[in-house]
Amino acid sequence: MLLLPFALAACRGRASAPATLECGEAIAGSGALLRPGATILIGDLHGTEELPRALGDLACSAARAGLVVDIGIEMPNEEQPRVDAFLRSDGAERARTDFLQSPLFWNVPPSQNDGRASQALLELFDRVRRLSRAGVPIHAFGFNDRGVDYDVGMARTIERTRAASPSTLLLLYAGNNHTRLDEGYPMGAHLVNAGLEVVSLDFRIANGSAWTCTDSCKPHPFDGQQLGSRRFISRTSRGAFDGFLYVGPIHASLPAILPR
Repeated sequence: MLLLPFALAACRGRASAPATLECGEAIAGSGALLRPGATILIGDLHGTEELPRALGDLACSAARAGLVVDIGIEMPNEEQPRVDAFLRSDGAERARTDFLQSPLFWNVPPSQNDGRASQALLELFDRVRRLSRAGVPIHAFGFNDRGVDYDVGMARTIERTRAASPSTLLLLYAGNNHTRLDEGYPMGAHLVNAGLEVVSLDFRIANGSAWTCTDSCKPHPFDGQQLGSRRFISRTSRGAFDGFLYVGPIHASLPAILPR
């Protein structure tokens, strides 16, 4: 079988990417984590502008360093044909409209808009689309298998993805209840029990707001801890997580499709 240059690069876990990529302000402490074959779980507080942006900046920095990057999102894997079509598209209004038609994720009733299907996440997908069309070795996929137990299904999808691409950097983004490595059987614990080497990062924030469904689905205030003005990753001894990603003040990101 003839392998194209990109496929050969993906097998090695490294590929060519423009050294001039604009990836936002560097996230301190990220360099040691961004390596071929790493599986990094990033715990999410749904409905913020800052966490999807930080994820995009991490992916961009890794691609700039020559890594092949695959971003996993807590969304149904049934949506993958729609995701792939959008990533191949020109991003124009028709392509965006088609992408958002999903009744399983984007186009859901207001009472189910828990903050995952946000404008910030849509911008992350569009950022991946722009980078990919520019020749950067980056992709995105949904890993929620709705046919089985929620956390088991997500873990199995990730296990298959890792087995198929052993040298790719996987950045996996899900609610921090799922990315935990302890307490029952969340997705993160399933991955560890399956023998995968993972690094799981919780989030840390300063004060701000996020679109969540705490009582009703809308922006809610959140209290955090002011740990400085710059984003960083801190590693700790393994417990529920291996460390955390601090993003500073947060702002609510509205749903990509607003209730009418």
